[in-house]
Amino acid sequence: MKILTVIPIAKGIHKETLTYFSANTIPRGSVVSVPLRSKKIPALVIEEREAEELKTDLRAADFTLKKVSGIISDHILPHSFIECIDEYADYAATTPGAIIYSLAPKLLFENAKKINTCAIENTNIRTSEKFVLQSEDTERYANYRSLIREEFARGYSVFICLPTLEDIENVREALEKGVEKYTFALHNSLTPKELITAVNAIYTEKHPIVVIATGSFLCLNRKDFGTIIIEEESSKNYKGMYRPFVDVRVFAELYAKKIHARLIFADSALRIETVWRYKNNELHEFGPMKFRSLCLAEQTVVDMVKAEKDSDGNFSFVSPELELLIKTNKENNEHAFLFASRKGLAPTTVCSDCGTVSMCRVCSTPIILHKGTQGNYYLCPRCGEKRAPDDKCAQCGSWRLEPLGIGIERVEEELHRRFPDLNIIRFDKESVTTRKRALEKMSKFYSSPGSVLLGTEMALSYLHKPIDTAAIVSIDSLFSIPDFRIQEKIFHILLKMRSLAQNSFLIQTRSASQKIFDYAIKGNLIDFYREEVEERKQFEYPPFSTFIKLTLQGEKTAVQKRMKELQESMEGYETVIFPAFVSVVKGRYIMNGLIKLPHGNWPDAKLLEKLRALPPHFMIKVDPESVL
Repeated sequence: MKILTVIPIAKGIHKETLTYFSANTIPRGSVVSVPLRSKKIPALVIEEREAEELKTDLRAADFTLKKVSGIISDHILPHSFIECIDEYADYAATTPGAIIYSLAPKLLFENAKKINTCAIENTNIRTSEKFVLQSEDTERYANYRSLIREEFARGYSVFICLPTLEDIENVREALEKGVEKYTFALHNSLTPKELITAVNAIYTEKHPIVVIATGSFLCLNRKDFGTIIIEEESSKNYKGMYRPFVDVRVFAELYAKKIHARLIFADSALRIETVWRYKNNELHEFGPMKFRSLCLAEQTVVDMVKAEKDSDGNFSFVSPELELLIKTNKENNEHAFLFASRKGLAPTTVCSDCGTVSMCRVCSTPIILHKGTQGNYYLCPRCGEKRAPDDKCAQCGSWRLEPLGIGIERVEEELHRRFPDLNIIRFDKESVTTRKRALEKMSKFYSSPGSVLLGTEMALSYLHKPIDTAAIVSIDSLFSIPDFRIQEKIFHILLKMRSLAQNSFLIQTRSASQKIFDYAIKGNLIDFYREEVEERKQFEYPPFSTFIKLTLQGEKTAVQKRMKELQESMEGYETVIFPAFVSVVKGRYIMNGLIKLPHGNWPDAKLLEKLRALPPHFMIKVDPESVL
């Protein structure tokens, strides 16, 4: 009899390993089906031992050993991938099973018996090197085409990792010409049949290939990948939104080293942390690093502090310069994209008598005023609580509630008022609820000369073609977010908008003196980087440290008590505890704990042991996108 140690591949299982028995030999790395509670789940075999060797331990065990239900596959995951999982699990302070569940597509396990064994590999051993590439999209794509030809000549395949389906389709279109037969695009929107067909084609194709896919397909069991490219490296979509919060960029770096592949971080503007590593010789140039981007469009920053009031005595948020651009765009049958940073009519409502901000009664998030078919209404962007617009101030009972700020619906109203016959296509989470709807709206925009696409940040993921006019209607509200990455986020939005514009790029702001606008207009990446990295160094923010955020939610008194106990249990590691930025969600109080380690000190074995000993209701995020 064989005793198997397995890693459960399922959510909500907080044991790193489980033990089962089998009458037959099952090799390490096989995926098996095992009984757990009332259901069967997939599990990865990491160790097999003879029962005779463990006789004493088995007799002393306080549980009955169960039998493996069956083998799902003995070749679904490469051994190098499995070995890398253990290393990354230490980085993320979680279990290997949770990482596999997050990284490897579930469809692969469910259809493992229909997937062919792959015998493709390159026996040439390459030293794993790490590079950066920062340049305009067209220049990077030209680099990739040359790289693909070179790798093919050496017998290597190329994996190009992208954060979203839209990015995959865009890059495939740019790169597949001439190598269509050897180019494969994979993503989680494929049907089981499409996925099985694509993976089997990848495993049987003897010629080197290009895989353009999301990070979940790094687990492909083809052993000839010589280069892994992390394209659009700055995208927040590389970081998982749910436990175990996998960062594909970090995993890919570990995996490239494990398989001796070359790794390239690439973007038009890389993250601050990545540029810092390049400046400190941790990463090397793949091509000349471009710290100044060019733009042939006419560029203007409009100081809205000087804006005149409209006929109703309100300050207008459509400047004369923007109004002229829209008129010209319509007359010339061109395309314009207008960016608004906030949803709704007004992102904030304040009591005119006592100054209290109107908050959601369920989760204490500032509520947003929206326009509906039957009148205006307030909606909480966090939990969805909806209420009538004639509400009173919760603090003083006043009826004098004043909507403030510029929301996308308010911009739409104003544009319709000024340009009654203008074709306006709104693109935000309220008007675009599915990918199909998003593609329909984009198709309508590009096929309608003289139209205006009015969108939030969400629209930028679908805009890959140049447009005549790009304008920032409102972005100032983002400056009020107290997060250390917010300047970088704003800068990336400005650069993306600027890169889209062929004729005109306009920014409206009431903070025209902010250096970030000058940096964006000039495409001055190096001075933005220098200023940002100096500020982070002053406060010991990443990349000069690694943040570990611990979050707990529940009844307020209990949460405060547990977080105080957490602080004491982390002796030797300074832990700052504080309420979350939105401290109540659906009646549950939220607090964060923040541990800051010097750069290079993570993983720390002692701290890792403490973190893994925490109850599962503590949420752990290593290098979080936000500390709020």
